[in-house]
Amino acid sequence: MPASETISKTRNVVFGLTGAVCIVYGALALTMGRPDPMPFWIPGALGLLAAIILVISSVIAGAEQSKMAWDEGYLSEQRRAAEIAFWVGIIVHFILSMLLFGGMIEINAGFVASGILPAGVYLMLIVWFGARDQS
Repeated sequence: MPASETISKTRNVVFGLTGAVCIVYGALALTMGRPDPMPFWIPGALGLLAAIILVISSVIAGAEQSKMAWDEGYLSEQRRAAEIAFWVGIIVHFILSMLLFGGMIEINAGFVASGILPAGVYLMLIVWFGARDQS
């Protein structure tokens, strides 16, 4: 398997894991009614670890293979994911503000969820678009 495909698959794994943890964190914050349903540093640490893994794998693969893995196809998928995640974020903010207004969620839990859920959706959309293009 060429190194560019390895980088793309690695990207899907680390983004998928980080995105899933972000979504779980936000969902747990809402269901538990507290802003720290697990140690607060876990999503950030996973994001940092994902960045380190991707940089190391890109350096090991070399410049040519890295350019192929991070090409305009990936940039197009990333842009599409950002566009959708933006609107998901708007909808999540609206829904959570209505739930907050109705007294159904705690303000701190809603604040955390409104920030981390769109980030998780963004990462999962990148994975979904990338997996569709690889198959």
